[in-house]
Amino acid sequence: NARFFPITDWGGLIALPYYQTRVSIINVLLGVVELNAMGVGGGDGSPSCFIATLVSADSLSVDRITAAHRLNARFAGCSSQAEAEQLALEVSQSNVCEALVQLLTDGDTLCEIVVFLMINLSVHTDCAERLCHGGLLPVLVAMLRTDDEFFRQHGLALLSILSEHR
Repeated sequence: NARFFPITDWGGLIALPYYQTRVSIINVLLGVVELNAMGVGGGDGSPSCFIATLVSADSLSVDRITAAHRLNARFAGCSSQAEAEQLALEVSQSNVCEALVQLLTDGDTLCEIVVFLMINLSVHTDCAERLCHGGLLPVLVAMLRTDDEFFRQHGLALLSILSEHR
């Protein structure tokens, strides 16, 4: 029974036991991509290089998942809720929200990382609204029918967060 635990001083939420295990696996799986590309977006690690990777039609799915993972790490590094809200506003452009919904629709491996990013983006009400306008709700509801208990639990958590903002 996974629970959300604060992992930052400002109360950033993540399914800690599961996510820590998955981060180790993700780092191994995505390590080759990072070595080859010198980091996703080939840049300085700023949110803008991750955003460019997420919305690029030329990006491989694994690169897009890696970008989402790196953005989650940026949220975990925020020292206050205000800083997290500012990051959410910077990241949650409409094309990013649509790209994240598309990653869920594609059903790629490790797409739960995208759900974590959506939960992090939902720290700000405007960002939650952008996700909804990006077409998230019907996709999320459809994906809750999956046999993957982890995805259902965190998908329901995201749905709950979105309902608070509406």
